[in-house]
Amino acid sequence: MAKLAKIILIIIFCILSILSVSCIYIYFNLDQLKQVALKELNKHLKSELKVSTIAVNFWNSFPEVSISFNDISIADPLRKTETLMHANHLYLGFDFYEILHKNYRIHLLELDSGSVNLYVDKNNQANYNILKEDTAHSNKTKDPFSFHLQELILHDVHTVYINKSKKLSSDIFLDDVSFSGDLEADRFVMTTSVNAHVLLIKSDGKELLVNKNISLNTAINVNNKQGVFNISKSKCKVEELQFQF
Repeated sequence: MAKLAKIILIIIFCILSILSVSCIYIYFNLDQLKQVALKELNKHLKSELKVSTIAVNFWNSFPEVSISFNDISIADPLRKTETLMHANHLYLGFDFYEILHKNYRIHLLELDSGSVNLYVDKNNQANYNILKEDTAHSNKTKDPFSFHLQELILHDVHTVYINKSKKLSSDIFLDDVSFSGDLEADRFVMTTSVNAHVLLIKSDGKELLVNKNISLNTAINVNNKQGVFNISKSKCKVEELQFQF
């Protein structure tokens, strides 16, 4: 019995030693990690992501490593005097063990306290198509920095959408929104949760929804190869009116 306890203690000691060395390695390479993350992310974007400060946290989120870009902005690629996105914080989530091997795959993307201005012009050109075309290809190659999203979160984000080609516009404050699933897979189920306040939704000059609180919980079957999706189960609430479909 004493021999078994000794073996267990040795194993625990070895595991703790490996984790401690790994944490120390990341701690003393924080500056490099910050610069690599920003530089590599911008290599995949058509419009530059500008940040004021960068922070790294792994003590509170282990085994996730979270990089926080603070006071961020991205210029509108179609309207030179406009901003596509501005936020207090943009969080990127990485796996602790992958970072040790210098494999920077983004699993989590979270935007907090900001504004997003989505725009589609009369020629159906969208300002939010800011990922470079080779980004999807790099996810399947040995590029050390890539997107492999499992979760997308928006918190306190004011979103304005204008589509000139379809004469559609919306002004919505997103309290809490989350999308989860294997978002980069060819086929996956995306679980969606939305809590928002609709200020205005207009179509062809007609007001469809004004000043309403809405909530939505749904599961969506997505097929990226065929470019189709279907909604399997949903619960929606507009003020006190509830729907299920």
